Formats: sequence, C-alpha cells, structure tokens
Amino acid sequence: MADPALGEALAAHRSGDADRAQRILEGILAAGREDARTLHLAGEVSAQAGRWHEACGYLERALRVATDAGEIRFSLARAQWRLGLADPARGNATLARARLPGYAPASLLLAIIEASAGNASAAARELEACGASRVADFPARDMTVRAIAAEVDAGRAVFARWRSRPAPVPSPSFTVIICSIDEAKLARARASIVASDPTPVEWIVIRDARSLAEAYNRAIARATGEALLFMHDDVEVLSPGLFEALGRALAVADVAGVAGTCRLAGPTVGWSGQEEARGALAHGSSAAGHYDYSVLNWTDGTVEGMQGLDGCLLASRAGVARALGFDDRTYDGFHCYDLDFTYRASRSGARVAVASEVLVAHASRGSVAGSWEAYARRFLGKFPELAGTPTRQSHFYAARFASAERALAMHREMQGLARLLAGAP
Repeated sequence: MADPALGEALAAHRSGDADRAQRILEGILAAGREDARTLHLAGEVSAQAGRWHEACGYLERALRVATDAGEIRFSLARAQWRLGLADPARGNATLARARLPGYAPASLLLAIIEASAGNASAAARELEACGASRVADFPARDMTVRAIAAEVDAGRAVFARWRSRPAPVPSPSFTVIICSIDEAKLARARASIVASDPTPVEWIVIRDARSLAEAYNRAIARATGEALLFMHDDVEVLSPGLFEALGRALAVADVAGVAGTCRLAGPTVGWSGQEEARGALAHGSSAAGHYDYSVLNWTDGTVEGMQGLDGCLLASRAGVARALGFDDRTYDGFHCYDLDFTYRASRSGARVAVASEVLVAHASRGSVAGSWEAYARRFLGKFPELAGTPTRQSHFYAARFASAERALAMHREMQGLARLLAGAP
C-alpha cells in the first residue's frame, strides 16, 4: 500500500522544497519506520540541501535494509564523491552499474571520477558508456552538462586538463568595429575586450547605423587593420587573449566566429541540426549578473569547414571582408546579414571556422519572430538552394553561473571533454 506521507515528501522534494520534505521524513523515521525507500529519499533530500555527510548516513542505513539496491548505491556514490571520497565513490558507482546494467548516471559519475584522477582512457570509456559521445542523444548530453556544471560550481577541474593548448602564432593587427547608440553597453563591450587582451588595436564605433550591413561596409572602407573584428555592443568577451586566439584562428581560416554550422540549411544556424553545429557562447552580461553557458556541440580548438556563423562576433581577414562586403541592400535591418556574409565566404572558397578558444557573453538571445521573418524570406529568396524549414532537430545545452569566471571554467571543461572524446592522450 502506498504511504501518503512518503508521497508528500517525494512531491516536496521534486518541487525543490527540501525543508518540507525533510520535516515529513523526520516524522516518518521518528515513528520507527526504517524502510529503504524512506531512508533513500531522506538521503536524496539531504543531498539536495548540500548536507552530504547527513546524506551518506541515511544512504548507508538504507543499504543495510536493501543491500542490492542499485539506485541507493549510486546515490551513496554521488554523496561520497561530493565529500571528496574518491575510492569509496568509485567502488559504489561500479557496484551500482553492476546491479543496473546500462545505468548512464553511474557511468557518468565514473567518468568524472576517472577524469579527475587523470585516467584518460578510463574516463573516455565511461563517457562513451553514458552516451555523452552521441551527438543526437540529447538526454545523455543534458545530463553530462548538468553534472559538469555541478563540478564547476564545486570548484573542481575535471576535463579541462585535456583541452588543446596551441602554440603562439604571429597575430595580425586588428580593427575592432562596433555599432552602438547605448553608451553603457558600449563601455561594457569595450572594457571586456581590453581586459581580455590589451594589445593596441584600431577602434571604429559607428553611432548612426542604418543597418549592421551598411555600417560594417562603412567601417571596412575606413579600417587599416590586417584583420577586422565585428562585434555587437551587447557582447562581452570572457576568455583571455582575444586577439592572440583570433590570430590563431585566422592563421588557418579567412573568417572566424564563436558558433556556427558546417552545413547551413536556412536563415538560422540551428536549422542544420545538432550534428553540424559547432561552438559555444554564454547568454547574459555583467549587468545582468548571471551567465547561461550554452554549448551547441562539443568543440575544441579551431574548427574549419563552416558554412555559416553567428554574427555576435565575427573576425575576418581585411582583404576577404573587402572582397565580399556585406549585402546592405538585401539586409537593411539587423538580421541575416551574418549568415549571408559567411555563407558567401564559404561558397567563394574562403575558409570559414569556429574559434572555440574564444568565449563571449551575449546579452540578447535573438529571436526568430517579428522582423526576422521578413529577412529570413529575403535570405531564402537569395539562396533558394537552402531548405526553407529546419532539416534536423537541434538543442542548446545550458547551465547558469553567477560569474564570468565560472562560465569560462565550464567552457574549458567542455573543451577538454571534446578533446578527450576525440582521442586526446
């Protein structure tokens, strides 16, 4: 027979009301009912509140009642890992998976434990087992992002050790081009660039843009840099060494950005599907006080072969930008100009890439409604060979952080994860 009190505690736990769940469970246990389900839930509620020692106590009691319960064994392993007890956590996670063949959470926890110990091959095997390597396995990848975000919030570095560390290359001179009528946004964007990389650059700020394409063309005509950086005024650079990183990208590419697709299917990057997407960025700002780290796909280093890039940040060799120009007749507003430019660059034979070294925060999440629809129709009219509807499913994997430092730490974790799955030693 179902226990109404236990059901109420479970509902409170699932709604995030740990205090109420705790009160109900204490009442049940005070009545002398030491059953495994109640003790397991008590352990989970304690874990939800971050009381890891208490959680271990409840879960160990639960296992004395139900010694073969794989779910309880996994819960104990997770609590032990939070306390830094790596060997007991590894042992209990292994037992949990033995009792629950194919249980992805146990494999993911083992991957994190092995990666933290520097065991690359064992970590990679566990990541394969939990589904983190399968691009279209959205639940497994969501679980992976959430688990790594929890490690970042706990101050642990897990996969970052395997991210690529490219050698320095001679960097071109840069002209930074920003359109803005908002002094506060402009100040934040500019300060973030200088904080990332104090290398002297030429600045061109356009304050009377009729469209981004029109303003960028004016800036291209004035620019003296060997490379041009086009950036929205509501973007802040989070990663260090911006111009060095972009210089590395432009050493192998002609145009580079932070997120894109290697098979453009329409007027937005997401229409091509998850398999073709590359890169990551954060949504948020220093003004908002939070950063939602969003990753399109596991990506490390400079990824060539792109057909379309998001325009929140674009870098281009000056000669390529002058040869292509932005289509300010078709795009006399603020949409689709970026995909037009990068798609034409790709079709012309220029090398287009994602520079995953660079992480930025974009205050705007964009929209595929309103005026965007009109420009999307123009884009498809210009490029009828592209599909008029999404061709595959796509998904953003996101985790919220309270600081830019943690968002950047998450980015480094995901870079290391990507390289580990690609066979890094």
